[in-house]
Amino acid sequence: MELTHLLNDHVYQRVKTDSLDKVLLWLGSNVMVEFSLDEARCILEDNYKTEDGVTKYEKELAFLKDQITTTEVNMAHVYNYGIRQKAGR
Repeated sequence: MELTHLLNDHVYQRVKTDSLDKVLLWLGSNVMVEFSLDEARCILEDNYKTEDGVTKYEKELAFLKDQITTTEVNMAHVYNYGIRQKAGR
């Protein structure tokens, strides 16, 4: 089997291997774990689905932050209008 391996940013190397029955996944915090191909596929698919959900929630959170800012500005306008009305009496 011939694979392409990332050595550094924008630097790849062709690698040949006899058989591929296990993979090592970098889990973070200096932890690397060996998995079978089926286990690794399940873990990567779950991570992909989770990342997709996180992206969706980040967009919804950004929308809510915009709505909060708009509401705060409108509340300030109403408050200032009330102050001007009281000053005019």
